[in-house]
Amino acid sequence: MSNRWQMTAAILLAAIPVSCVFNLMKINSLAIILVVAFSLVVGWGSRKNIKLDFFKLSYLLYFAVIVSALIHTSNFSLELKNIESKLSLLILPFAFALLPFKSVYIRQLVLLFTTLAVLVSSIICLIFAGMYWTKTGDTSHFFYHEFLTPLKHHAVFYSIFVFISLMFFLIETPFINSIQWLKKIKWGIILYLLLLLFVLSSKMVIVISFLLLPAIYLKRNDWKRWWWIPASLLVVAIVGLSYKNSISSRFHDLLDTNFTMLKSDVIGKGEYLNGLEFRLLQWRNTYEILNNKEAWWFGLTFSETNKTLYEQYDALQLYGENTATGKTGYYLYDTHNQFLQTTLEYGILGLLLLLLIYIAIVRLAVLQKDKLLFCLAVIFITFSFTDTILERQYGMVLFVFLPLLLQSAHFTPKSKTESEG
Repeated sequence: MSNRWQMTAAILLAAIPVSCVFNLMKINSLAIILVVAFSLVVGWGSRKNIKLDFFKLSYLLYFAVIVSALIHTSNFSLELKNIESKLSLLILPFAFALLPFKSVYIRQLVLLFTTLAVLVSSIICLIFAGMYWTKTGDTSHFFYHEFLTPLKHHAVFYSIFVFISLMFFLIETPFINSIQWLKKIKWGIILYLLLLLFVLSSKMVIVISFLLLPAIYLKRNDWKRWWWIPASLLVVAIVGLSYKNSISSRFHDLLDTNFTMLKSDVIGKGEYLNGLEFRLLQWRNTYEILNNKEAWWFGLTFSETNKTLYEQYDALQLYGENTATGKTGYYLYDTHNQFLQTTLEYGILGLLLLLLIYIAIVRLAVLQKDKLLFCLAVIFITFSFTDTILERQYGMVLFVFLPLLLQSAHFTPKSKTESEG
């Protein structure tokens, strides 16, 4: 592929994660369509040589089980709408199979554009938070979901983009150092991204980052010399969490978890559930629903799952819709766990196919010796225990697009040497 085509590919591919960072989902859909169209134009001539490997097939098999729900659904139109929202599982593997490039440079450009999008968008949010603070004296807009008010984004999903940007700067250092202006401010950007993770206050992403940073960045021989870096980070974290602030309160909330209440037949409409309590309750809900409906093997389908969950919430007398305040309470909440959500929708068969995708990602990371892909695998698996990554469009981009990008343009010993030069 010529340099002109490669640059076109990089720009089109970068438009997908960049539009997600800014939460411009209509542009994101358009970008996906353009990437598919581009792949057809440049790769159609070699279509006979296309090979769908184990990794790409894992996405297609999971999409097949989603489509199979049409056979036994009671709401055909809603099921079709769900299939439409999951089309990335089908079209992106074929698009990457058609694209005739294996250039590490394209991968690096896409990730660089994504990082720049994170930097620009977060600075915009900081400016808005500062303006709000000067007017009201309220610092709440410097943390968590309120921080992303200008973007109307989800703090945890956004923090994963921050995490990916941080790991990109730490792992693909030769490429960063090859750009002189970027090399000069590299450590400033890394520190800013670390600070941003705390601002977004995602407990899961913060913990995973602290565990992975020393393991990924420090080589085996570096530990004796640089042991004080992870030790300092740990001390800072402990000291920070020991004081009452917007970040520490997110962790202290977990200490009040009432495990006994989760066994009750009635929770009570006035009862507050913290994040851990709500997620643990969903394990019980999933078991009871699948048992009562005798739907262990093939699930309830997408259209029936949330409706049945709401009935379960009602039976437990959880805080529901309040017409006076307009709040929906726990109603309209899914399981906040991709494994449980998939099992409810598509049964054990769907769960096994979802696990197949994770196995394929981990296997690919090991085979390619790709540290960045390994970091993605860890964050995806962990995140799937705390949220439903496939139920949002930017979750689909994280889960489908980024692993495919890293697979299609991965390092080989030769290309890594070249990039260092």
